[in-house]
Amino acid sequence: MRGVSKPWPPADISPDGQTPRRLADAERALLADLPAATNRAVFARSTFDGLEKSKLRAVLYREQRALCVYCERRVQERYPFPPIDLRKAILNLNHPALVAARKAAIDAERARMEREFKGKTATREAREARAEALLARNPFESFVSVRTCWIRKELGKGRCEPLTTKGHSPRQ
Repeated sequence: MRGVSKPWPPADISPDGQTPRRLADAERALLADLPAATNRAVFARSTFDGLEKSKLRAVLYREQRALCVYCERRVQERYPFPPIDLRKAILNLNHPALVAARKAAIDAERARMEREFKGKTATREAREARAEALLARNPFESFVSVRTCWIRKELGKGRCEPLTTKGHSPRQ
Protein backbone atom coordinates (compact mmCIF):
# COMPACT_ATOMS: atom_id res chain seq x y z
CA MET A 1 0.00 0.00 0.00
CA ARG A 2 1.61 3.21 -1.13
CA GLY A 3 2.40 6.07 1.19
CA VAL A 4 1.65 4.51 4.55
CA SER A 5 3.87 6.29 7.03
CA LYS A 6 5.51 4.18 9.68
CA PRO A 7 5.18 5.13 13.36
CA TRP A 8 7.80 4.24 15.90
CA PRO A 9 7.86 0.51 16.72
CA PRO A 10 6.54 -0.56 20.13
CA ALA A 11 8.82 0.26 23.04
CA ASP A 12 8.59 -3.29 24.39
CA ILE A 13 8.19 -6.41 22.26
CA SER A 14 8.94 -8.94 25.01
CA PRO A 15 6.13 -11.04 26.46
CA ASP A 16 4.82 -9.68 29.75
CA GLY A 17 6.95 -10.77 32.69
CA GLN A 18 10.18 -10.85 30.68
CA THR A 19 12.86 -8.20 30.50
CA PRO A 20 11.58 -5.40 28.23
CA ARG A 21 13.40 -4.93 24.92
CA ARG A 22 12.92 -2.78 21.86
CA LEU A 23 12.42 -4.17 18.35
CA ALA A 24 15.74 -2.66 17.23
CA ASP A 25 17.53 -4.46 20.09
CA ALA A 26 15.90 -7.78 19.19
CA GLU A 27 16.86 -7.32 15.54
CA ARG A 28 20.46 -6.47 16.45
CA ALA A 29 20.71 -9.58 18.65
CA LEU A 30 19.22 -11.77 15.91
CA LEU A 31 21.65 -10.48 13.27
CA ALA A 32 24.62 -10.92 15.62
CA ASP A 33 23.73 -14.52 16.56
CA LEU A 34 22.34 -15.72 13.22
CA PRO A 35 25.65 -16.52 11.48
CA ALA A 36 26.65 -18.94 14.27
CA ALA A 37 23.31 -20.78 14.29
CA THR A 38 23.37 -24.41 13.17
CA ASN A 39 20.02 -24.07 11.40
CA ARG A 40 19.47 -20.41 10.59
CA ALA A 41 15.81 -20.84 9.59
CA VAL A 42 14.93 -22.58 12.86
CA PHE A 43 16.89 -20.00 14.86
CA ALA A 44 15.19 -17.09 13.10
CA ARG A 45 11.75 -18.69 13.56
CA SER A 46 12.33 -19.31 17.28
CA THR A 47 13.50 -15.72 17.71
CA PHE A 48 10.38 -14.47 15.94
CA ASP A 49 8.19 -16.74 18.04
CA GLY A 50 9.71 -15.15 21.17
CA LEU A 51 8.32 -11.72 20.27
CA GLU A 52 5.04 -10.47 21.73
CA LYS A 53 2.86 -10.52 18.58
CA SER A 54 -0.07 -8.64 20.10
CA LYS A 55 2.20 -5.60 20.61
CA LEU A 56 3.46 -5.84 17.03
CA ARG A 57 -0.08 -6.33 15.64
CA ALA A 58 -1.33 -3.25 17.50
CA VAL A 59 1.25 -1.11 15.69
CA LEU A 60 0.51 -2.88 12.40
CA TYR A 61 -3.23 -2.24 12.62
CA ARG A 62 -2.66 1.37 13.60
CA GLU A 63 -0.12 2.18 10.86
CA GLN A 64 -2.05 0.42 8.08
CA ARG A 65 -5.39 1.66 9.40
CA ALA A 66 -6.74 -1.90 9.46
CA LEU A 67 -6.00 -2.74 5.81
CA CYS A 68 -3.84 -5.52 4.43
CA VAL A 69 -0.91 -3.92 2.60
CA TYR A 70 -1.06 -6.57 -0.13
CA CYS A 71 -4.73 -6.70 -1.08
CA GLU A 72 -6.14 -3.61 0.71
CA ARG A 73 -8.93 -5.61 2.29
CA ARG A 74 -9.94 -5.03 5.91
CA VAL A 75 -8.08 -7.05 8.56
CA GLN A 76 -9.34 -7.37 12.10
CA GLU A 77 -7.95 -8.56 15.39
CA ARG A 78 -9.60 -11.87 16.08
CA TYR A 79 -8.84 -15.33 17.32
CA PRO A 80 -7.34 -17.30 15.73
CA PHE A 81 -5.11 -14.43 14.78
CA PRO A 82 -5.00 -13.52 11.10
CA PRO A 83 -1.99 -14.95 9.28
CA ILE A 84 0.71 -12.55 8.23
CA ASP A 85 1.31 -14.50 5.02
CA LEU A 86 -1.81 -14.59 2.89
CA ARG A 87 -2.78 -17.38 0.54
CA LYS A 88 -0.81 -17.40 -2.73
CA ALA A 89 -3.95 -16.53 -4.71
CA ILE A 90 -4.38 -13.32 -2.74
CA LEU A 91 -0.73 -12.32 -3.11
CA ASN A 92 -1.32 -12.25 -6.87
CA LEU A 93 -2.66 -8.70 -7.16
CA ASN A 94 -4.09 -9.57 -10.58
CA HIS A 95 -6.14 -12.43 -9.13
CA PRO A 96 -9.67 -12.18 -10.61
CA ALA A 97 -11.22 -11.71 -7.15
CA LEU A 98 -9.00 -8.72 -6.38
CA VAL A 99 -9.42 -7.20 -9.84
CA ALA A 100 -13.21 -7.49 -9.46
CA ALA A 101 -13.08 -5.98 -5.97
CA ARG A 102 -11.03 -3.00 -7.19
CA LYS A 103 -13.47 -2.47 -10.07
CA ALA A 104 -16.37 -2.62 -7.60
CA ALA A 105 -14.66 0.02 -5.41
CA ILE A 106 -14.28 2.33 -8.42
CA ASP A 107 -17.90 1.66 -9.45
CA ALA A 108 -19.04 2.56 -5.92
CA GLU A 109 -17.14 5.87 -6.08
CA ARG A 110 -18.54 6.57 -9.56
CA ALA A 111 -22.10 5.89 -8.36
CA ARG A 112 -21.59 8.09 -5.30
CA MET A 113 -20.35 10.97 -7.44
CA GLU A 114 -23.22 10.53 -9.91
CA ARG A 115 -25.70 10.75 -7.03
CA GLU A 116 -23.95 13.75 -5.50
CA PHE A 117 -23.48 15.73 -8.71
CA LYS A 118 -26.61 14.66 -10.68
CA GLY A 119 -25.93 15.62 -14.28
CA LYS A 120 -22.94 17.86 -13.46
CA THR A 121 -19.25 17.28 -13.55
CA ALA A 122 -17.47 17.23 -10.23
CA THR A 123 -14.96 20.03 -9.86
CA ARG A 124 -11.33 19.31 -9.19
CA GLU A 125 -11.79 20.79 -5.70
CA ALA A 126 -14.77 18.50 -4.99
CA ARG A 127 -12.83 15.44 -6.16
CA GLU A 128 -9.84 16.42 -4.04
CA ALA A 129 -12.09 16.98 -1.01
CA ARG A 130 -13.51 13.46 -1.44
CA ALA A 131 -10.01 11.97 -1.74
CA GLU A 132 -8.91 13.86 1.38
CA ALA A 133 -11.99 12.63 3.26
CA LEU A 134 -11.19 9.02 2.34
CA LEU A 135 -7.59 9.43 3.47
CA ALA A 136 -8.66 10.97 6.77
CA ARG A 137 -10.74 7.94 7.76
CA ASN A 138 -9.47 5.60 10.40
CA PRO A 139 -9.67 2.76 9.64
CA PHE A 140 -9.13 3.19 5.94
CA GLU A 141 -11.91 2.08 3.62
CA SER A 142 -11.05 -1.04 1.60
CA PHE A 143 -9.18 -0.33 -1.64
CA VAL A 144 -8.46 3.26 -0.57
CA SER A 145 -5.53 3.72 -2.95
CA VAL A 146 -7.47 2.75 -6.09
CA ARG A 147 -10.42 4.86 -4.92
CA THR A 148 -8.31 7.98 -4.37
CA CYS A 149 -6.36 7.49 -7.60
CA TRP A 150 -9.62 7.19 -9.56
CA ILE A 151 -11.10 10.24 -7.84
CA ARG A 152 -7.96 12.27 -8.55
CA LYS A 153 -7.87 10.95 -12.15
CA GLU A 154 -4.44 9.44 -11.56
CA LEU A 155 -5.10 5.82 -12.51
CA GLY A 156 -2.43 4.39 -14.75
CA LYS A 157 1.01 2.93 -14.43
CA GLY A 158 3.20 5.12 -12.27
CA ARG A 159 0.64 7.92 -11.95
CA CYS A 160 -0.76 7.47 -8.43
CA GLU A 161 0.65 9.75 -5.79
CA PRO A 162 1.44 8.36 -2.32
CA LEU A 163 -1.50 8.03 0.08
CA THR A 164 -1.09 11.23 2.00
CA THR A 165 -3.28 14.14 2.87
CA LYS A 166 -2.41 17.61 1.61
CA GLY A 167 0.72 19.03 3.12
CA HIS A 168 1.79 15.72 4.66
CA SER A 169 4.30 13.45 3.01
CA PRO A 170 4.97 9.89 4.16
CA ARG A 171 8.13 9.14 6.09
CA GLN A 172 10.60 7.32 3.90
